[in-house]
Amino acid sequence: MGKKIFLVIGIAILLCRINAYAQPLKKEIKVNAEILASLYLTKCNGTPLDNVKLKYDLNSDVYTHTECIKITALGADSVNVYLSDRFILKNKNGAEFIDHEVLIDNQSLVEIPSDTGDYTPINLSNGETYVELKINAAPPKRTLAGDIYSGTAKLVIEEEL
Repeated sequence: MGKKIFLVIGIAILLCRINAYAQPLKKEIKVNAEILASLYLTKCNGTPLDNVKLKYDLNSDVYTHTECIKITALGADSVNVYLSDRFILKNKNGAEFIDHEVLIDNQSLVEIPSDTGDYTPINLSNGETYVELKINAAPPKRTLAGDIYSGTAKLVIEEEL
């Protein structure tokens, strides 16, 4: 009987040790991090700038629009601005406006600059600034009332590194 008790106690001790040294728990946790946009362009009141309608200016004989815009760049002291493509206004028949011009604070934006010196630099205070965006275009000599001319000004804003 004494041997059986020792045997039972021995097995109990072994089982306790086995439980104490069980396999560690492995747990996989999926982690995601979304990179926030670091550059923003909005109207000064915070609404998106998606569409502009040019109005005829009798004094200068051009169609024009001026908008206060806010440029925000997280972690940057300045940005460079240029046009990625030629700005053209044309109608459904292909007739084009002439003398297209896109300006920021009265500086004309370069279309596809060949050198970094051609960019329009804008300094930021605390990562943001307010500037004036102006778009001008002169109508062709022969236009018909009601003709609609449209195009896209493709602004590129890059953080200056």
